Amino acid sequence: MKILVTGANGFLGRALCKRLESDPELYQVFFSGRQRKGGGSCYIDLATVADWGSCLAGVDIVVHLAAAVHGADDDSSKTMAHHARVNTYGTLQLAQQAANAGVKRFVFVSTIKVNGEETEEGEHFTAVTAVNPKGAYALSKYQAEQELFELASLVAMDVVVVRPPLIYGPGVKANFRSLLGWAQKGWPFLVPAQSNTRTLVSVENLVDLLVVVLTHPAARNQVLLAGDGESLSTEELFAILANALGRKPLFLRLPMRIVSLLETIWPAYRKLSRSLAVDIGSTQELLEWTPPSDPRQALIRTALAFREEGR
Repeated sequence: MKILVTGANGFLGRALCKRLESDPELYQVFFSGRQRKGGGSCYIDLATVADWGSCLAGVDIVVHLAAAVHGADDDSSKTMAHHARVNTYGTLQLAQQAANAGVKRFVFVSTIKVNGEETEEGEHFTAVTAVNPKGAYALSKYQAEQELFELASLVAMDVVVVRPPLIYGPGVKANFRSLLGWAQKGWPFLVPAQSNTRTLVSVENLVDLLVVVLTHPAARNQVLLAGDGESLSTEELFAILANALGRKPLFLRLPMRIVSLLETIWPAYRKLSRSLAVDIGSTQELLEWTPPSDPRQALIRTALAFREEGR
């Protein structure tokens, strides 16, 4: 089975390719991504009019991870246009050429942000939750989903959309890495007085889900929500990381009016202070799948890897 993985040099792409390459008798992996060598590779810029012909020759399944993410929450016309060009038009262009090349399945990794930025306490995003995308990234991903399903209704290729929340694991970057650095320094974490609930997904669990949807017949033309299957409060999350790093978790509990002010001047903080809970029950039932990695152990592994990098 020949699989083309776009975005193979990214955090998720590297983990997925490593998993697929571990079973060479079943998977033949072809990469598309910057600075990716070995196993057969190509680089196509999604922002341009591209010919994917050589990359798609003989491919059975495409797993599309590549995307524009910079300025995800921006709604300026320039950012919106760039994300639409890469994440919407670029995705559709690849999918149309994949269908013409005889690809059987197109797996598109979208984002839980298509459902919205946050949930009310006690509520969860589910497979039937109305969408509420905000910002350039979420809007472009949702538009790509719609275009893909329209295409799937016209061609022999089927589509699977996977919407993950924040992905973490050894080697994670961006905001999660900043949280690890905060915990390692032993600084008190600013916790909202109002309890929250966050659903994350370890890279191990997401990779396992992607491997399942490569061939599972029930995944055909479905939107699947991803997650660890268990949600944690930000306080629990920070405590697990701090303890794993050998630090005593310290907290400074803030009234919500201060939290709201902090979210205004530090937008990234809102992603930790508010709730975003995901119910993956429909994904588990449909695919007869259970996340194999315990989130607490996965968080500990992430923290220990971060500590080793520092050394």
